[in-house]
Parts: sequence; C-alpha cells; structure tokens
Amino acid sequence: MEADNHDRPVASAMVSSEGEAMEFREVIAAVGRVEDWMNAVVEAMRVATRYSTKKAIFDYGKLSRPR
Repeated sequence: MEADNHDRPVASAMVSSEGEAMEFREVIAAVGRVEDWMNAVVEAMRVATRYSTKKAIFDYGKLSRPR
C-alpha cells in the first residue's frame, strides 16, 4: 500500500514474506467498501501471477541451450 498523487491509498504490488515483490499491472485504489477494493486486489494478484507465468514460459522458449 502507498499513496497516489492525490494522497489516496492504493495497492500497487504484492510482497511475499520472503520479501519478493510482484508489481500489479494496474494500481488498485483502496477507497469505498473494503469488500469491493479487496476483491479488486485479489483479481490484480491473479492477473499479475498469470502474466508473470506466461512471460516466464515465453522467455524460457527463447533460450538456445540444452536442458
């Protein structure tokens, strides 16, 4: 969680207990009903994880070395 340009709280990344961070594709404004923006954070986590996995698979296919 951090503040945006208008001092509103936003969620922009997820951080593991080991300190690894994964940036969201879009920041989520933490305003309004908690249930609404927390569901948006969960969806942003899913999208970021899906993107990271697809990118890793694509990048792995570009390697020209034996396994």
